[in-house]
Order: sequence, then structure tokens, then C-alpha cells
Amino acid sequence: FTSIGMFGTTFNTPLSPRTCTLSVGNVGVRPRVTGLEVKPLLSVWLTVTYDHRVLDGGEVARMGNSLRSYVENWSA
Repeated sequence: FTSIGMFGTTFNTPLSPRTCTLSVGNVGVRPRVTGLEVKPLLSVWLTVTYDHRVLDGGEVARMGNSLRSYVENWSA
């Protein structure tokens, strides 16, 4: 896990010696499409970098989709 967003970076793909790295970009208000409307909403880039020799791409994609769903439906 790495938090590149604290440096103001929106998106990054790090090369890591780890099997799997989750990078979090900065959180900011960006235009998002919801239904048929474009609204200013909080948004963040989450990037998963992984070693395809160790992890299957389908499993990583499913994990990323689950994480996205969790973040989009999270409430404080």
C-alpha cells in the first residue's frame, strides 16, 4: 500500500518489488457521471500493480472491482 496522493499526484503506476501494491491518489472533487447527469463529486484514483507471475489478472480485477464498489457505497 502506498499513498502517492499526499504529494498531490492523481494517478501513478509504481514499479514495486512487492507481489501486489495498491496506490491511492489524491482525493478531489471531479466531474462524475451519475445516471444522465454530470455532478461534481469526490473522486480518487486507486491503482493496483501486481506481478502476473504470482497473481492471476482475473483475481486482481475482481478484487479491484470489489474495492471500487466498497469505496463508492461507503458511508461514514
